[in-house]
Amino acid sequence: MIRVGDINGDGYDDIVCLAETFESNDLIQLGLRFRNQFAHPSVTMHTELAKRLKYRQGYIYTDDYDLWCRFAQITKLANLPSYHLSYRWYNTNTCNTRQEELKRNVVKLLSRELSRYKIEHKKEELILHSA
Repeated sequence: MIRVGDINGDGYDDIVCLAETFESNDLIQLGLRFRNQFAHPSVTMHTELAKRLKYRQGYIYTDDYDLWCRFAQITKLANLPSYHLSYRWYNTNTCNTRQEELKRNVVKLLSRELSRYKIEHKKEELILHSA
């Protein structure tokens, strides 16, 4: 769930959108080929897996998405069926101020994942779908 401050002056944060994600491992595995399926601050994981996989350089601003894709290769994944995270969205959030670099790295990551599954694709198509 993404919230943006008190934009209508009623004293409450306003919901901008609900980020829908898949719940079952099979659908998450499929969904990761198109977009991130996890809200990073709400993720719990086995410490030994996190220490083994670690964040990698080369996927700045998408390093969590890269990590989930690599987790998906070695373990089952799941999402809870209800919302447990509110995220405040500001104009100065990194995903707003570093949009171009973030998009480049998402395209790079998606291309890697599609190639891993031997799915033909073109960079131009990925750019179009990540817009």
